Amino acid sequence: MHFDRDSKVLFNYWQELHGFCRGVPMKSSLNPARIKQILPYLYIIERLNDGEIYLRLAGTALDQLAGFPMTDKNLIRLVGESDRDFYAEIYRQLCSTPCGTLLERVLFLDQGDCFETQTLSVPLADTNGDVLFAAGVMAGRRLFTPGGGIAVVGQSLFKSFQYLDLGYGKPEREPELPTSNDGWPKKKAITSIAALGLDGE
Repeated sequence: MHFDRDSKVLFNYWQELHGFCRGVPMKSSLNPARIKQILPYLYIIERLNDGEIYLRLAGTALDQLAGFPMTDKNLIRLVGESDRDFYAEIYRQLCSTPCGTLLERVLFLDQGDCFETQTLSVPLADTNGDVLFAAGVMAGRRLFTPGGGIAVVGQSLFKSFQYLDLGYGKPEREPELPTSNDGWPKKKAITSIAALGLDGE
């Protein structure tokens, strides 16, 4: 398991809170000042059910990538139709186990930029101790920059996913990665993940 720098910041902070709380940290225990370096890439979701997973907070960098304010939007309605079961399952398991999730994708932006991203999510509880929330961070590494302008996601390819055992176990089976890109334009110059040379810096 390899964490990017921003993922490591959130993971270490969650572990610190976990030790102090002697259980899954409450959402109210988060202190933004302790993780200010990742705030533009931080999000907090609230899971009501499989079809209602709301972004209660989204950092400014995430809003820029989406092209609109994401706070209070339903994540399930933001992703492609073919991806909805995947996201519903991973957040159901995150809250019920509870466990962490680690997702790696490649994002192609409308103006031409390409980023390799790692998204870490960790569980949070409400004041009653029920795990209904998750905090997450999306860390990214730019692969190429042929253009400029506003950075809005145009296409996404899934690379890998894993559940993380945070002391409560993890699901035995990991979901299959989505393979289609409903709603995203096709880019003829990009044929596969391997063609991007992701092993280089």
